[in-house]
Amino acid sequence: MQFKWTYTSPFAMLLMATIGLGWSCQTTPPIHNKEKEITISSFGQKILTQEADLTPLVAHQVWLGSVPKLNQLASDWIAVQSQALQVGGWQSLSARVAQVRIPNDTSISYLDLSNRNLYYIPDKIAHYKNLQYLSLRYNTLQEINPKIGLCTKLRRLDLSSNQLPRLPFGIVYLSQIQELNLTDNKLTSLPNFFAGLSNLKVLDISNLHGKMATGYNNIQQFPSCLLKMKQIEKLFLDRLPLQQLPPQLHQMAQLKVVSLNGATQLQLNQAFEALRKVEGLIALDLSFIGRTTLPKSIAKLQKLKVLIWYENGDRNAPFVRQELERLLPNTKIYYGDATTPFLRGNSIKTILAAGKK
Repeated sequence: MQFKWTYTSPFAMLLMATIGLGWSCQTTPPIHNKEKEITISSFGQKILTQEADLTPLVAHQVWLGSVPKLNQLASDWIAVQSQALQVGGWQSLSARVAQVRIPNDTSISYLDLSNRNLYYIPDKIAHYKNLQYLSLRYNTLQEINPKIGLCTKLRRLDLSSNQLPRLPFGIVYLSQIQELNLTDNKLTSLPNFFAGLSNLKVLDISNLHGKMATGYNNIQQFPSCLLKMKQIEKLFLDRLPLQQLPPQLHQMAQLKVVSLNGATQLQLNQAFEALRKVEGLIALDLSFIGRTTLPKSIAKLQKLKVLIWYENGDRNAPFVRQELERLLPNTKIYYGDATTPFLRGNSIKTILAAGKK
């Protein structure tokens, strides 16, 4: 048996190996694997077709995870060559990668790592001791780096549009955060350990961008873990396919703002009954639920200070003027062309001021 070798650059060799062409040696007859075609995952393709922003250690693990899995063939030279390709591939890839490009000034309080094609949070994050706001929007994160827990001043975290099918357990290292944005992912529920975020005051698990978004939170039942989180003040459930709110919603004792914008499947009578028991509720958004009227049971929300209810074409305007303002005499109702108070960005104090007639 004779082998013919041709020189190939290390990175090109890695790329060819990944698509099943990594060796140019020939035998007579050639060996074919008819049982299973060698393929590469989309994860691996993405790593190899663009310059990776990865630490060498992570790059190595990524490469090992994306290299084609060869079937066991009865040829010693296949095993030897596969090992050589892994070593050569690691050396060539590690020479091209570097730390994620983030500011060297570790004293900053705001850091935006949005749209960086990140699969991980770089270890360097641990050095940002004054970090208060971190945006990781539009990435492909699958896990939370435990070192983020060293950012003890971090209060706001944006993980929106990461296509997360579930929340990684590493979220428990973020017990210091107060605001968490999980909009436009692929969540179907929230795990029980989520209740460990004992300082969380603002939670957004909405679907904000509709058909334009690549992710959709298909949360059909209210996450029971939230009932244990008595400290939450603002809860955004926009465009979730919820049908009911839990009768125990009042267990969220600090809840003051609830947004159900676009929650078209919600049973309103049941929802109003659950909301009635929430003593501190001051603001409710029912916009774009596809209604021209509301059940008169909304009169149970007499302590409500702000009601936001927009519909396409102001179809609900007659009902607001003729019925709703009478049913809720102490509530400021925003509809039609009125300037709406921004529930997400404004403080509770500012929202309260917006409720004064």
